[in-house]
Amino acid sequence: MSQPVKDAVPESKPMSSFVNVFKSLTGIRATKTTNLQLQSSGSQQTQKSSSPFHKIHKELCNFESLIEQLGNENSLSARTTAATYLCTAVQQYPGNRVSRIFNRAKDLINPSNPNYTRAAGYKLLTACVENIALTGPERLAYFRTFTAPAEPEDFHLQ
Repeated sequence: MSQPVKDAVPESKPMSSFVNVFKSLTGIRATKTTNLQLQSSGSQQTQKSSSPFHKIHKELCNFESLIEQLGNENSLSARTTAATYLCTAVQQYPGNRVSRIFNRAKDLINPSNPNYTRAAGYKLLTACVENIALTGPERLAYFRTFTAPAEPEDFHLQ
């Protein structure tokens, strides 16, 4: 594994952890090229000092936009893509938006949808159900969604 490039002004531990959480939520990964570009000039160090907050804001907006993209007013393709990205975020960082995500995504598993959409929907809904922060009534509602009639080929996904 390559070691991270040392910055001239190191970030504090809490800030670094905070940034890593949001990078993980949105699936953004730092690359060696990105790290080298940040260090390339002295003028960029001023930008870099304010960029973690800018990045966090941008990544939060991306997360929210993915949740909005799950709405049934969007195309099935866009909703499937959002479900795929949000699945990882829900698994790694359970939170208070899980019920909202579940409610917006539960129709992705309808038998009338294509296989790939149903698979992405089941994967996201499973990640939501595995969330430890759920209440009893929420778990019951989720169970009822999973036990609704489905395509026989989706049995292994339930």
